[in-house]
Amino acid sequence: MTLNPLFFKRALSKTQLIFSSLIATILATSALFVVVHANRAIEADLIITQPVKPSAIQVGEVIQYQMAIKSDIGLSKNIRLVGDLLYSDPSTILPPLTVIPTHGSCQISTTELGRYECELGDLEPGDLILLTVTTDAVKTISGPPEVIANTAFVYSEAIELDMSNNQSYRQTQVLFE
Repeated sequence: MTLNPLFFKRALSKTQLIFSSLIATILATSALFVVVHANRAIEADLIITQPVKPSAIQVGEVIQYQMAIKSDIGLSKNIRLVGDLLYSDPSTILPPLTVIPTHGSCQISTTELGRYECELGDLEPGDLILLTVTTDAVKTISGPPEVIANTAFVYSEAIELDMSNNQSYRQTQVLFE
């Protein structure tokens, strides 16, 4: 039995056609996948915590609030934090306030008393950014009892899966001698 070369030519043409069609389908599907996922926002879950501080300090002592920010799920891009360190007596003149992050930068507001804002960059799942807020405990006009409270809220460009863990609040009572 002799094989006809024309048979191979036709078979090759059909195979090429099927193969070309398959490649076109794969490319079209891949392009659709890329477009759909490029337009879909990234989901993440930022978490902010503040360890429990001493419940009370003496006037003149330094108080530090330490916060930990982590991304539990997904990449969090362009993380921002807004915080307030305030006394319960609004007439209190706040002593100098410092805010130091392990990643990114923070600015103390010149227009809003006790407000600080931070740009912390990006955070991969499992990574951590630490932030320390420091001030002195001072006497207030209203007298004891006085409370210092640190409130912070963190957010990013990602779609947040759980907003309940994006804020943190801690307070400390200032004791007068």
